[in-house]
Amino acid sequence: MAHDPLARGQVPGILELPAYRYQHAGYPFLSWILALGRPGLIAWTMIVVNLLAVLMGTYGAARFLEAEGRRARWAVVYGLSPGLIAAVALDTSEALAMAFCVWGLLAYRRGRPVASALWLAGASLTKEIFVLVALALLVYHLWQRRNAWPMHRLLPYLLPFFVPAVWSQYLRTRIPGTALQGGFSLAPPFVGILRTLRMAADHAFGSPDQMQLAFGQIPLLAALLALSALGVVRALRHPSLAGTVFLAFAALFTLLDWWALLYPKDLWRILAPLLVLLPLALASEKSPAVGSPQEYATSSAV
Repeated sequence: MAHDPLARGQVPGILELPAYRYQHAGYPFLSWILALGRPGLIAWTMIVVNLLAVLMGTYGAARFLEAEGRRARWAVVYGLSPGLIAAVALDTSEALAMAFCVWGLLAYRRGRPVASALWLAGASLTKEIFVLVALALLVYHLWQRRNAWPMHRLLPYLLPFFVPAVWSQYLRTRIPGTALQGGFSLAPPFVGILRTLRMAADHAFGSPDQMQLAFGQIPLLAALLALSALGVVRALRHPSLAGTVFLAFAALFTLLDWWALLYPKDLWRILAPLLVLLPLALASEKSPAVGSPQEYATSSAV
């Protein structure tokens, strides 16, 4: 994809679900730009983009924690997230999408809706599930801070929904079946988790490889459920921006089917936002209204 991010030529036959993959345009496009379109450099620029994304996201998380009145050093948890480590190792898009997400949340906290919406549009163009961040942000604003801004200042937040939709329409002209392909299936709440636990338990009586998968995945899922429950309780008891976004991804966790949960590689990648947002949600507190003089005396709204 990074060799032809605009899908102008023939889509490689080895690319699985090409219409779906091409909807994740942000990561390959930035890698192509950094390589100046030179095919021999793209493999290296993909690594560079992901490493820079982790650093940029960690720094953004530190600034966000400071804006929340917490110690910035907790942002180290961001950079050490297993989901981000897996994304860098596998050359996938989660690290870049999370960096865009964190900076979008920080721009919102600083009272800059246009900058925030642009960051979040980049996140949703990099990975489609990050449209949940913009949705959660709007819910949080209307629920907790609807009087902080006039309603017209929320209009830029249509961008995270509009940009991926326009890109998808473009891909329809280049790749047949774009609108029909998806990356993972959903199930009723908790059905996919229970199905995954049952399949993992069945593997415990299979081959040695299946036994290792079962003995690793069952405690891993149990730990993720416990951490998610902790974050959900905190987010509900102490409403915050990061907590509301965390709730959106926690809800998505309960809807995932076994295809996304049974294998560690897919699990770490898909749940990367949940794991990264957990320390931010636990650290966050109720804060002054966006753009208030107490908190943003030195910032200017866009």
